Amino acid sequence: MSFLIVPYIGILAVFLGKYIFDKWFNPLSIYSFIWMSMILLYELRLIPFADLRIETWVVILLGFISFLLGILTIYFARGIFKKNNTSSSTIPKILLDDGLTIKYAVVFLSIIGFYSAIQHWAVLIDEFGSIVGVLLNATKYYRMRVAGEIKGVVPYIFIASYIGIFLSGIYTAYKKKLTFVAILPILAVILKEIANLGRAGILLGLVEFMTVFILFRYLLSRIHKGDIIKKSRILFAVLIILSLMVGGAILVKSVRNPIDSFQGTSRGLQSFEGNVILSPSIYLYTCSHLGVLNKYLEKDNEVGHWGEHTFLPIYNLISKFGVLEHPSFFQKGYFIPMWTNTGTYLRELDADFGKAGVLIFPYLLGFIITFLWFKFFESGSLMSLILLTYSFLIVIFSFLVMVSRLSSWFISLGVLLIVIPILEQIAVSRSTKKILLESNTTKYKSDA
Repeated sequence: MSFLIVPYIGILAVFLGKYIFDKWFNPLSIYSFIWMSMILLYELRLIPFADLRIETWVVILLGFISFLLGILTIYFARGIFKKNNTSSSTIPKILLDDGLTIKYAVVFLSIIGFYSAIQHWAVLIDEFGSIVGVLLNATKYYRMRVAGEIKGVVPYIFIASYIGIFLSGIYTAYKKKLTFVAILPILAVILKEIANLGRAGILLGLVEFMTVFILFRYLLSRIHKGDIIKKSRILFAVLIILSLMVGGAILVKSVRNPIDSFQGTSRGLQSFEGNVILSPSIYLYTCSHLGVLNKYLEKDNEVGHWGEHTFLPIYNLISKFGVLEHPSFFQKGYFIPMWTNTGTYLRELDADFGKAGVLIFPYLLGFIITFLWFKFFESGSLMSLILLTYSFLIVIFSFLVMVSRLSSWFISLGVLLIVIPILEQIAVSRSTKKILLESNTTKYKSDA
């Protein structure tokens, strides 16, 4: 029955999103497509997952309906108050110097990102003797990292790479081509995440770059009618970024979990064992989160602080003052029938706030992201773009975790809100000086 109902609702919602936002890349279409795909993959049962309980279906449906209602609230409110949907006709201030301020900022932030990655590697080499030693002891190192036994790594400065990725998305959209400068912060993230034996950070960087690039291209195409980027350039940029990100993720997977086999998998899935791209673990990572959500709701035995998962970075900060025990970054895992611990953002909302969280937060997310969507395209404000992009990250990662629990999301958001106005003022100042210099040069020539 789910193979009939889920695609019907999902496809209908995708087209509704296109109608409301006038673009295929929009919050409702993205959310609907991601969840529809995850549910259908889970229901294929290429791994012997348990049937989703009625309560699980209700929670998924409540989250979707609440998100949709939040979007419709803003959409109909705009109709009542007759708000127009015309874009700002002026180019964003940060581009007044032809993107030079962004370019220099990306290079500077990438240098910090590379320093963070190299310093992390230096700590590991000191621990295991060499790069080969690190790779050969990947399983041991991963367990040490989970247990918090790796000391000496300078924390948080790697966030600079994600700020650089945000700016490189703007720079690439403006230049209408992928440049080496734009790739630098992405390379820094990959190098850092390989050292960290993590893949979530690589995926976060990819999604952030693509989201900023697409949204900013939408804006520029509306400001300058007919300013269309060649599809071949878009395809080239996407392939390069995907190749880098996927290559980094595959390397992490190959050293952390070289054996890619699960008990009870179907014959079709078994045939892909050893395939680095289409492997059983890829199938597991795309849909097993529903199984964890299902098991979490069945057990109903997790106890934690209010908002502990959603606002994990804040709890980490408070714990440093000894007010409460340092919360674990890694969530409780469940056997479904393999061990995994990520159960979609709905699991964390329920754990943090109960069923009220499943109703209220998706509604607020839909409300806020829709408001920011129209605000950004009507004003061209980069502050709106920041908030819109990071709201999109919550939507896109909703199938996996509440992404706000990642320090790379939480801290980079705060820093961007501070840094962008500064960069805008620098760009305006550089542009003004250039205009004055050209004016004085013209006046000097005319006097001569």
